[in-house]
Order: sequence, then structure tokens, then C-alpha cells
Amino acid sequence: MELTPMSIFTAWLGVFSISFTLITMVLDWRRRGTADGFSSVNFVLPMLMTSCWLRHGYMTNDNTNITINTINIAFFIFYIAAFAYYQPKRVTCALPSHMYSSFQKRAISFGHTEYLPASFQYAMFLLIIQWLAFGLLTGNQYIAIANAAALIVNVVTISLYFIYPPLTWRVPIIGTGPQLKEKKKE
Repeated sequence: MELTPMSIFTAWLGVFSISFTLITMVLDWRRRGTADGFSSVNFVLPMLMTSCWLRHGYMTNDNTNITINTINIAFFIFYIAAFAYYQPKRVTCALPSHMYSSFQKRAISFGHTEYLPASFQYAMFLLIIQWLAFGLLTGNQYIAIANAAALIVNVVTISLYFIYPPLTWRVPIIGTGPQLKEKKKE
């Protein structure tokens, strides 16, 4: 295999960028001992989307796409297994009836973004930008359009941190939150 800028970019997308995007959440679960409050949608929907992109790669004989998405499916299987392991009741993971917008709806109805992990949103932002660049560089309009739409959704989701800050923690980078102030003891 010839080492070209595109092959390096492929390795970056496949191994580092996508595969380790969600590891911060798994490490947080390990530290807390539970995944309580988090939804399996973070893992199941991206895996389904990755499966669709893998199919697209097979249909277009795009070896780069096939390589990246095969690696990602393996990592998503690991993430789903970790999510199941850290469930309080160790129930099986099932696809909820709602889609990604349920996070936004939940934040709006609760009036806070306590369970909307900022590290995940920032990682997805960087990932979407990279995939958008990949689609533009390779001339694949389907990847570019899909990731332009994903970028819009991600920016809207990140904007929720300004409107509905988390209750107990400060959002990294933008610095909003927490809503609950500690009472001064007299």
C-alpha cells in the first residue's frame, strides 16, 4: 500500500478520530461505576449510520470507505458492550423509539443539559468537520451533504448549552453552567 496523504487521512479517520470519539464517556462510566442517565442512542444510531456508509462503500467499490467503516463498526460493538456492562440493571441495549433529536427535546423539557455530554458533542463536531472535508476532497457529494446536515444538527445541539446550561458542571470550552449555585454557609 502506497503512503499518500489520502491514505494517512483514511487511517486518521478510521483509527483515531472516529474510534476514540466516545472513549471519554466510557471512562466517565468507569469512574462513576454506572452509565445511568445516558442513552444508548449515542452508540446505536452511529453504528446504524456506519453500517449504511459501509454499504455505500461496497456499492461504490470505495476501499477507503470500506476500511474506515469496518474499523468503526468494531469499535461501536465495544462501546455498546461497555454501555451494557455499566447499566445499573445490566439490561440489554435496545434501540429507543426516538432518534437523536430526543436529546434536544429532553434538554428543552428539563430546562438543562445535565446529561448531554459536552465532550461527545465537541468530538462529534470535529469528526463531522473531518468527514465533511473528506467528502469534499474526494468529490463524494453524498458524504459531503450528509455531514453538512449533521454539522447543522451538532451546532444546534451545542447551542443548547447556552440556552439551557447544565445543573452541576461547567461546560468545557464555552464555560456555561452550572445552574445550581452552592449556598454559602454562615
